[in-house]
Amino acid sequence: MRLKILFLLCLLFSKSLAAQEIDSIVDNRDQHIYKVVKIGQQWWMQENLNTGIRINGNSHQTDNGMIEKYCYNNNEDNCNLYGALYSWDEMMDYSPSDEGNPGTTSGICPAGWSVPTDDEWKELEMYLGMTRAEADMVNTWRGTGVGTKLRSGGSSGYEALYAGRVSSSGFYYLLGLYEYVWTSTEYEDYAWRRCLSISADNVGRWNTFPKNYGFSVRCIKDSVQFNYLALLDKNFKTISKLNFANEKITDTIILFNSSAGKTIHITSVSNTNSAFNVSKSSAVLPPGDTLILNISFDSPEEGIHYSDTLIIESDDPFNSIITIPLEGYLEPVVAKICIVTVDTTSGKNQIIWEKDPDTGIAFYNIYRKSLMKEQYDLIGTKSYDDLSIFTDTTSIPETRAYLYKISAVDTGDHESPMSPYHKPLILQYIVILDGVYLKWDQYEIEGGTISFEAYELYRGFNPDSLTKITDITVELNTYIDTNTTAQQKTCYYRLAGRLTNPCCPAMNKKPDIIYTRSFSNLEDNAYCSGCDVTPPTVPDRMEISAAGNTITLIWSPSVDDCGVVSYNIYNGNHNKIITVYDTNHVFTELEYDSTYSFMITAVDSSGNESEKSNLISATTEEITGLNNYTKDQIIIYPNPFKESATFRWDNPGCNAHTLYVMDLSGKVYRIVENIRTSTYILKKGDLKEGLYIVELRGAKIYRAEIVIE
Repeated sequence: MRLKILFLLCLLFSKSLAAQEIDSIVDNRDQHIYKVVKIGQQWWMQENLNTGIRINGNSHQTDNGMIEKYCYNNNEDNCNLYGALYSWDEMMDYSPSDEGNPGTTSGICPAGWSVPTDDEWKELEMYLGMTRAEADMVNTWRGTGVGTKLRSGGSSGYEALYAGRVSSSGFYYLLGLYEYVWTSTEYEDYAWRRCLSISADNVGRWNTFPKNYGFSVRCIKDSVQFNYLALLDKNFKTISKLNFANEKITDTIILFNSSAGKTIHITSVSNTNSAFNVSKSSAVLPPGDTLILNISFDSPEEGIHYSDTLIIESDDPFNSIITIPLEGYLEPVVAKICIVTVDTTSGKNQIIWEKDPDTGIAFYNIYRKSLMKEQYDLIGTKSYDDLSIFTDTTSIPETRAYLYKISAVDTGDHESPMSPYHKPLILQYIVILDGVYLKWDQYEIEGGTISFEAYELYRGFNPDSLTKITDITVELNTYIDTNTTAQQKTCYYRLAGRLTNPCCPAMNKKPDIIYTRSFSNLEDNAYCSGCDVTPPTVPDRMEISAAGNTITLIWSPSVDDCGVVSYNIYNGNHNKIITVYDTNHVFTELEYDSTYSFMITAVDSSGNESEKSNLISATTEEITGLNNYTKDQIIIYPNPFKESATFRWDNPGCNAHTLYVMDLSGKVYRIVENIRTSTYILKKGDLKEGLYIVELRGAKIYRAEIVIE
């Protein structure tokens, strides 16, 4: 009795598998008809894919814009019987790996169908009787009896064709004996495949063959719901929604009747939001035919997200209603500043922009950055009908740089986002030193750059009458005017950036209102006859020391009512050697056994120079004996010292070093980082008298003792 019941159950299960839904679809690319079957909740092709242009097995399929296929033994008849063979990349249409269930990679499958993932294959196998543990097994045969159900004439309806394979060198193997089927899922440098054998009752899951081998392809419906109608884009790829944004205001949907034998009647194409317009309302689609729907997005207002659903009703027996979401968003018009310049008549900042035509703008708001962080204050408005120039009457360009933004407000009172900020040129006088030294902060645009052909520098001895004196390349931001008169009396300067693209604030672009330059503030040379004629005090407390062919000079700072800006060092013949900006200097690579003499002067911000200091001298000599300098030593001189000592070591590569000064217990009193020279002057500063350990860490580590008296 048990045997009869078991036999009946097996018979019923066999009949339930055999009673699959079977249909046919047409490939819109070549009108090839494929049988399809529903197995469990999945729809599979009953045939191997056969599309593309045949190439020989010893040629490589490439990403050249057309589908290439291999036919067993380079015979087209074998493709017609068994399907074509494809490398993994060709099958994927050179898309990345897919691991989902359902998968989303259509590859070279027909419209509405995709390449099955490894997980989709597992779902099929487990429906046919595999356990999860068996389905997950790697590089082995698994699932007893499942291979039998998948073979030709098997109960699943899959109908394996055993199409063999082609190697990367073009050799064909195992036609009629084995079926190798790619999945869309990679594994490291390989990809998962399934293997079916005419003599095996199970299924192989492997990831061992190179991806340039040619295997069969079975496609799977790219959704659980089977339907004849497929929604495609203009490239015949399946779509699930339409997005309209900014420039994209029209799009196309292609309705494809994939049935091989049934005419589909489109009874209704509708939506509810008037922002979206559809071109068709009904149509008749013969088998394999297409219908083009043109959809446009006409946003009533900018900056608002619109949503809708396109509903397509038909007599498709599998799915009579198809829906596709529609999303639309049109960015508000963002007004952009053309330039900010100083009006040479009023001396105030002017903000200039070009109008956007036909945008429904009513007026513009002008903003200036406040002294509070990241806050911009509204400082004025300009009607769209007015000339698009705004003068900031409260600005004082000589005192600081201002940041400006603008926005556009339409007739519905909707304001656009603020534009990127513009910060204009600001010119600064620094000092009279071998000429009038000028420096400027370059023009700034938030997230971008302004295009200047060159800078132009203007000078005059009357602020209302300036003349251009030179062009300056845009890579520079400093200039020294060596004109003698400019160093002896008050003169005025203004910098201009010459625009590559002129700015036209009026729609008719009249020549008299074309802006070709952005002007800076007016800056004078701060010369005041009789105001500052007092030179700094003479440098004193000078120390000089020699070690090898190196001489170190140290002196105390000079004092000046306007501030000392530099020091000049002269030789014993009263010839200036160098200008320095600190109270020490090291001369290196001097001649051995030679005496050098020096005098020092101080220079203030008005260019006044002090008298020369007393003459100081030192003699270089080669270091011999135990103190002979080598590349693995650090020399310190003088040592002991009262005010400062010079450290010298070998550092030809200018590597960064860090100096640590610590007492005998290891307590650190000073750290000096990023020393890239081969000499360093250590000043006593707040260090107390006593014995210290110094350590210089870099490519090598140097240690020594110093004594401060």
